[in-house]
Amino acid sequence: MSPIPETLEVDEQVAITLASIGYLGESATNDEKRTKMSAALGQPDLPTRGEWALAWGPAEHEATRSLWYAASGSDASGAPALAVVIRGTQMSRFESLRLDFELWLDPLPFEDPAAPAGVKVSRGFATEFSNLLAAVDGSTNLTGYQFLSGVLQSEPDLKVNVIGHSLGGATAPIMAMWMKHEFPGVDV
Repeated sequence: MSPIPETLEVDEQVAITLASIGYLGESATNDEKRTKMSAALGQPDLPTRGEWALAWGPAEHEATRSLWYAASGSDASGAPALAVVIRGTQMSRFESLRLDFELWLDPLPFEDPAAPAGVKVSRGFATEFSNLLAAVDGSTNLTGYQFLSGVLQSEPDLKVNVIGHSLGGATAPIMAMWMKHEFPGVDV
């Protein structure tokens, strides 16, 4: 593994690491993914310095294998943070690749009066977002919404970063917008 350029800020290095961890064990069971992801988060030589932990997930949509997870740790200033991480396109899965090519525009996949009038997003990205909301973490039997509701009610001052790579990176702004709508007052 080549070293991370020192020009990247600590929070950016952590975000890149968390996005990369989402790809571990792509063809494994969720329990195996959880084990691999937890082990990677525990590595002291990564930018996460072994100080981040899996908080929820991974949760994977049954049909498309859309995956997201949440990790808890501290940001560069030492403040408690939660990362909501969305895995990107799986190049070996047609269901995943297809979402990248569904480029026609659809309305935002949720109602948000604060959204600009007539806002539209790619159908593939909207589908990915909806698939993620339907995914359930097998270890907790919670959806992302249920997990976030519990955490953000008990820790309303928690800073939340929504991170993704590839298809996950395209879906992250939709997820962040949804989180700001669902959890007003939370620093997303």
